[in-house]
Amino acid sequence: MDLPLQKPDTEPAPLPKEEASNSGWLGPLLFCICLIQCLSLAWYLPDRSHQTRPASVNHFLTSNPQYPARLLKQQLEDNVSVHCDIDAEGHAHSCHVTQGHYMEFNQTALLYTERAIYHPALQNGKAIPSPDFRLHINFIIE
Repeated sequence: MDLPLQKPDTEPAPLPKEEASNSGWLGPLLFCICLIQCLSLAWYLPDRSHQTRPASVNHFLTSNPQYPARLLKQQLEDNVSVHCDIDAEGHAHSCHVTQGHYMEFNQTALLYTERAIYHPALQNGKAIPSPDFRLHINFIIE
């Protein structure tokens, strides 16, 4: 004999209301503290208007050159020097190898210098071209 389903006599208890807490102000407070610290950081940044430096490879944006697999198997090492012109935006132009003994190392170094991103040279805090940039790449097995 099938009995019809009956409605429960009691309604489910409502979920307890969250108690008021003081954490409602924590998010905006942390935001204000972070904002104040970020804005005040500008007061501590050094004055770079008189800074002078040569061009250099931006190693954060440029990965190291790959060791040629064939030469690695043969346990060959070499030092390659490349000459380039670096413009004020940090890009290389007119690159050519000035020293190197193995064609594969030379090609790898040349490709690396052409594709690398550079920190341009600075003179009195302003980016300038660096027409005589030299990069030495040592292919050493470690």
